[in-house]
Amino acid sequence: MKRLLIGIFFAVARLAAAADPIVLGEEMEFSIEGSFRDGTLVRILVVTGKILIYSYSVPRVIVADEEVYSRSQKKPLKSGLISNGEYAALVSALESPELRIESEQSRVGPDGETWTFRRKAGGRNVELTLWSPSGNGSAAVALGKRLLELAERQESVKESNPSAPLTPGGPTLRHP
Repeated sequence: MKRLLIGIFFAVARLAAAADPIVLGEEMEFSIEGSFRDGTLVRILVVTGKILIYSYSVPRVIVADEEVYSRSQKKPLKSGLISNGEYAALVSALESPELRIESEQSRVGPDGETWTFRRKAGGRNVELTLWSPSGNGSAAVALGKRLLELAERQESVKESNPSAPLTPGGPTLRHP
């Protein structure tokens, strides 16, 4: 009887974990690295009792005659909280087959932006990279827009020109 109860307990725990995509210690990132401007990084961290979101500007620097993005020199712009429901929607979008297909079909060009979505949860890592995603109906554009909105970044997506995605606009936000 004791083994049966323990088995039922673990079965229920597994079902609850599968129903709730939010894992303590989980991380999600969205980065944009453009050809001719500083990058943008949005990080989401799941900690006890809350889900934190941060946005950063990631400067381009010259290292050994090569221009690279320096995460070690990133500048905090904004931080805040998001709801469990909003985070669950982000996880669902990141794990969607549409986004994976867009990532697999993405081609690299001479100019444009590299968008990278990352998620670390429960020992599992997901990383999807796209080059200059654009257009109505794009899973990457929809998820990227939503992450930028949640991070309160003042940027927009140019949907008329596929090789010119994000452009800065609005005031610079300060880290609280």
